[in-house]
Amino acid sequence: MLNKNFFTIPWQSTSVWKFYTCLALGFLGIFVLSAITGNIYSKLRGYIAFHSARGKHGCRRPPSYPHKGWLGLDLMQERQAASDQGRLSAHYDHWFANLGHTWEEKLAGQRLINTIDMANIRVTFNADMNTFGRAGAFHENDFLGPGIFSSDGPRWKFSRDMIKPLFKKAEVRSTAMFKRHVDRFIAQIPRDGSTVDVQPLLKKMNFDSTAEFIFGKSTDSLLPGSLYSDGEFIEAFNYANAGSLKRRKAGRLAFRYWMDRKYPKTVAEVHAFVDQQVQSVLDEPPAADQGTKARYVLLEQLAQQIKDPITLRYECLNLFAGGRDGVAVLAANAIFCLARNPSHWQELRETALSISDSLELDFDSKSLKPFRNVIYETIRSTGPSAVITRTAFKDTILPKGGGPDGESPLFMEKGDQVAVYGWGCNHIESVWGKDCYDFKPDRWNHIKIPPEFVPFGGGRRICPAYQQVYLQSAYVLIRLVQEYESIENHDPVVEYVQLVRNLIESRNGVKIGLTPAAP
Repeated sequence: MLNKNFFTIPWQSTSVWKFYTCLALGFLGIFVLSAITGNIYSKLRGYIAFHSARGKHGCRRPPSYPHKGWLGLDLMQERQAASDQGRLSAHYDHWFANLGHTWEEKLAGQRLINTIDMANIRVTFNADMNTFGRAGAFHENDFLGPGIFSSDGPRWKFSRDMIKPLFKKAEVRSTAMFKRHVDRFIAQIPRDGSTVDVQPLLKKMNFDSTAEFIFGKSTDSLLPGSLYSDGEFIEAFNYANAGSLKRRKAGRLAFRYWMDRKYPKTVAEVHAFVDQQVQSVLDEPPAADQGTKARYVLLEQLAQQIKDPITLRYECLNLFAGGRDGVAVLAANAIFCLARNPSHWQELRETALSISDSLELDFDSKSLKPFRNVIYETIRSTGPSAVITRTAFKDTILPKGGGPDGESPLFMEKGDQVAVYGWGCNHIESVWGKDCYDFKPDRWNHIKIPPEFVPFGGGRRICPAYQQVYLQSAYVLIRLVQEYESIENHDPVVEYVQLVRNLIESRNGVKIGLTPAAP
C-alpha cells in the first residue's frame, strides 16, 4: 500500500518520480532506436536485394506516384474523394494513362504495385502458394475469419480442396431453389409500367437464395412480414462486410477505425446468425441416404467433413460474403445497360421465347449466346470488382513494369503487394478497340475471351462459384425478357455513377419501367 505521506515527503517523491521518468524515457529510447534500426535494416536489405536483382535480371524501378507526404495519405484521400463522387475508375484511368500499365505507390511504408499488364497478371495469378497470397490484405480478427477467400498456404488449400467439388455438384441441384426466388423477385415488379428500382430487390433475392443454398434456410426478405423483410439484418451484414473491406484496404492504418462502435456490433450480429445455422446442422442426425435429398445445402456437405463450429462459421461466412451480391449486382448492371440500349432487350426476348421452361440451361451453349454476350459486356463495361490484391511472401520478380517504358523486369521485395485493376484491364484500347467505353454486346460475336478479361481472378484462387454466377444471372434476364416485352429507363441520370463496395454497382440504383407481355 502506498504510504499516505508519500506526496508530502519532497526528497522521496522527487527521487521516485525521477527514477520512473528515467525508466520510461529509457524504454522509449530503446523503442525508437529499435524502430530506426529496423527501418534502416529493412531499407538496406531492400537496397541490396534490388541491386542484386538488377544485376542478375535487369530489373529497374517502376514509375511512381508523386506522393506529397511521406505517409502516402494524399493518394488515399484522393481515392476516397473520387469514390465518394462515383468516379473512382476515372481516377485510376488518369494515373494509368500518365504512369503506364504498371506503377508503384506507398502507404505508411507499404509498397503497392498497380498493374493492368497481362504478363504481370499471369505471373501473379499462377504463382505458387509460397510466392503470392492474401497475407496483409486481411486485418487481424477480421469479420470473415480464416476461410477460402481469406487464408493462405495449407489453410487455404484445405478450404479449396473441400469446397471446389461441392460447387460442381451444386450447379445443377440448386437450380429449382433459385427459380423460386426469381419468382418472388418478379412478383415485386409493377405490372403497369410504373417506376421500380430493381437493384435492392435483386439484392434481397440474391441474399435469400444464397442463405438457402449455404444454410438450407432462406432469409425470405422478399416476403412481406417475414423476420428479415425490413432489411435490417441485410444492412448489418453489409456494414460488417464493408467495415472489414475498409480495414483491409487501410492495411497498417486500420487503427483509424478503432472508434467505430457499430462495426463490432454488426459483426457479432452476423456471427450469431451463422452460428445458429451451424449449430442446427451439427445437432441434426445424419440422413440415411444423402444422395436422395432433393435440396442441396452446402453447410450440410461441409459438416460431413468439419465438426468444429467456429471453423464451419468462417467457411460459411466466406462463401456467404462472396456470393450474396454477385448475381444481384451483375443482373442489376445488365438491366441498367439494357434500359439505355433497349434494342438489345428485343434481341434477347426473341431468343428467350424459344427456351423451354423444362430445358436445363447451359451457359456455354449456342442457344444462350446473346445472353452470354450481354453478361460479358456488362462485366467488361461496368465492373468487375475494383482490385484483386496479392502479397509477396518472398523476394520475387514481375516480368514487366520496370523503367520509364515499363518493359524491364520489376523487383518485388518480400511484403510488397501487387494490385490487379480489373476495370483498367477491361478498357485497354489496344485489346478492346477505340469503342472500349461503349456498351456493345455484339463485340463478343467477333472476339474470343482475351486473357485481360479476369472478372473472377485466375489461377488456383479463381472464384469457385463463377459458373453459378454466370448461369443464374442469365436465368434472371431470361425470365424478365420472357415476362416483359419492353424496358424503359426511368432514371434522369443516364450515365453509370459508380458505388464501389466488394463489387461495383450503380450508386443511383436501377430505376426502370417494364411493359408486361400480352397474355
